[in-house]
Amino acid sequence: MDTPRIRAVEPLPGYLLRVTFANGVQKLYDCTPLLHRNAFRILKTEAFFKAVSVDTGGYGISWSDEADLSEYELWTKGEESSVEPSQSDLVNSPKFKSLLQAARQEIAKTGGIPHDEFWHQVDAEHEIPEASS
Repeated sequence: MDTPRIRAVEPLPGYLLRVTFANGVQKLYDCTPLLHRNAFRILKTEAFFKAVSVDTGGYGISWSDEADLSEYELWTKGEESSVEPSQSDLVNSPKFKSLLQAARQEIAKTGGIPHDEFWHQVDAEHEIPEASS
């Protein structure tokens, strides 16, 4: 199986990364073992650790030219995560953006969309379809 490309990376407390791959799988990668290496010592600085980004094409992630990790490393050594979608996944969802725009328009016209209706629609966006047998 080919290693899937990276779609998103999110720094978490404790030098963990939540990596989302193009196939939808999320894995947690612990950067703690890297911190003793010269190229990765700078990651001990919280602001620098949080500055991680996905490389063009999704072939890896990087903090600098010296501190980077390949998609293969993250895929093979990361642990599969069953966490809910991250806030960045939700905020960047086209359907969520559309819903937010509709809510803004409704607020401008009538004073708003009912709270329960808003969250009902958000929950519907993230329902996981049942697998067919």
